[in-house]
Amino acid sequence: MDFLRASGLCPAEQERRKLSHMIPQDLLDILVCPACRKPLLLKETGESLRCTECRRVYPVRDNIPILLIDQAVTDPS
Repeated sequence: MDFLRASGLCPAEQERRKLSHMIPQDLLDILVCPACRKPLLLKETGESLRCTECRRVYPVRDNIPILLIDQAVTDPS
């Protein structure tokens, strides 16, 4: 990803862009929470997906979303 370094982006933005390429946007667009069927958002770290409604957080392991309710934790914020 040398083009990110050459783009003048700060390191945090470079990392965010790298992570966003790990899970394709078209997949992110269709993923929903298995508990409440609301959209999921990729957290900034890229290590989890957060439900916009029930605040469940699902892990992402090896670039694969683990959408099992029993693997989710509830985000207090």
